[in-house]
Amino acid sequence: NLIDVAIIKTKVFNPDRLNGYYTLKYETGVDIVSDTVELACFYDIIQKAGSWYSIIDTETGEIMLITNAGNNDELKFQGKPALLEFLRNNEEIFNLIYKQVMKKLEE
Repeated sequence: NLIDVAIIKTKVFNPDRLNGYYTLKYETGVDIVSDTVELACFYDIIQKAGSWYSIIDTETGEIMLITNAGNNDELKFQGKPALLEFLRNNEEIFNLIYKQVMKKLEE
C-alpha cells in the first residue's frame, strides 16, 4: 500500500512542500528498497525507459557493469520487480544507490 504523508503544522518548512508517500508492506513494514528505487529514478541514478530500469554510474553517466564469472554484465532489468529482487539480493549495490540518493537529498 502507498501511504500518503502530510505534515499539517511546522516551523521549519513551508506546509505545501511536505506532502509525499511511502510504501508499506503489512508483513515487513516500510519497504525501503522500493522507496529508494523511486527516489533514484527521480534523481536519475536509475534510468527508466518503458519497462526497463538501468542503474547508472554517476561518475561516467553510463550503465554500471557487474562482473559475473569473468563477464561484464550491464545492470539493466526488465520490470521493477526484477530490479527490486536484484537489489534485495545485492546489498553492496543497494547501499551504493542508497548513499547516492541520500547525498542528493542533502543538497
